[in-house]
Amino acid sequence: MSTIFANKIKNNQGGNDVKINQLSGIDTAGSVAVQGEGTATTNLQQGLVKFWHRMNASSGSPVVGDSFNAGSITDNGVGNFTITITTNMANTNYAHFCEARTDGLYSLVLGNAYATNTGSVQVRNNDTPNLSSADTQDHTFISDMIGGDLA
Repeated sequence: MSTIFANKIKNNQGGNDVKINQLSGIDTAGSVAVQGEGTATTNLQQGLVKFWHRMNASSGSPVVGDSFNAGSITDNGVGNFTITITTNMANTNYAHFCEARTDGLYSLVLGNAYATNTGSVQVRNNDTPNLSSADTQDHTFISDMIGGDLA
């Protein structure tokens, strides 16, 4: 086997990208830095979303449309769900964002992470078209994302 040492690989023929099927190296977890916006660099692992899902709960039972690192959903009642995290988070200090809306309602409904665990997050979605209302609702579109460290 031959070894190639290079600082840059460039396609001199133009028109086609250089493609690599497999790339490995001596980088360790948490050490891959990539150029972000402008001249700033960011840690690749830290910058990735570690969990997301989108579901429809308008029928009274949550139906997942698509997800990443999300497992089963427990329906705890109207607008109240517990979603398992397939690969646990390292701790409960992760950042969680939830938004929900229903067809015809143009306001952003923010859900709150009612209970955060390393292996699940419990979310409540409040109906906020009328800001004085704090009623939980089963919305048509419910999306959650988590950023933080995986276990």
